[in-house]
Amino acid sequence: MICRVCSSPDTRPLWKDSDGFQWHRCVTCGSDTSEAVYEPDRYGREYITTLLGEEGNDPPANHEHNADLFPEGKPGRTFLDVGTGHGASQDVMRRRGWATIGWDVSAAGRPPGTIVSESFRADLFARPFDAVLAREVLEHVQHPCVLLQELRAATAPDGILQLTTPRPIDRGDEWRVYQWSHLAVWSPESLVPALQEAGFEVIQSILWELGQRHVCRAFPTC
Repeated sequence: MICRVCSSPDTRPLWKDSDGFQWHRCVTCGSDTSEAVYEPDRYGREYITTLLGEEGNDPPANHEHNADLFPEGKPGRTFLDVGTGHGASQDVMRRRGWATIGWDVSAAGRPPGTIVSESFRADLFARPFDAVLAREVLEHVQHPCVLLQELRAATAPDGILQLTTPRPIDRGDEWRVYQWSHLAVWSPESLVPALQEAGFEVIQSILWELGQRHVCRAFPTC
C-alpha cells in the first residue's frame, strides 16, 4: 500500500475499520492510509442528516471556537467554508460580521447558495477570501496535496486559513478517526510541512487526542 500522504511504499498493516477497509501506517511519515475509494456520491442528504443528528440543530460550541480563532469581522471581509455541511460555521461567522459562502461536493442538505463541485477549486470563486475554514475535509479527498494548493489560491495574501483533521491514534477502529469516508489520516509531523510547502505560515497548532487544528497565514504570492 502506498501512503496517500507522502507516497512512500514503506507501510505496515494496522486494522480494518467497521466497513472492512484495511488501514496502513506509514513508516516514513507516521500517517495512516485506508484502502477505501473516493465516493463523492455518498456525501449527500443522508450524510448531512447524520451530522445534524450528531451535532444537534444549533451550532455546537466548536463552531464558535472556530470563529474565535479568526480576526474580527469588518465590513467587506469575506469568509469561505470549505466542506460547509449544514452551514453552522457560516451562521456563526455571519453573526460576527463576515460575508460568507460555502463549498461542498453535494447540494443535498447544504445551505442555499452553496457552490457545489466534485473537487474544490479556487477558480470557482471570483476572488480570494480573507478567511478560509477547512474543517474535517482533508481526510476525505482523493488528492489532499492538490487541495492544500487550491486552499492557498483561495486565501488572500495575509489571509487566514484554519484547518482541522483527525490524527493517527494507536488503538483500533475508533469510528471518528477510521471510517469509510476517510482516505488518509495525517500525522502533524507531515501536515505542518505540507502546509508550509503550499504557501502558508503555520502560526498556531493545537493537538488533542483524536485531532489537530492548524491556523495559518497565507504568504503573499510573488
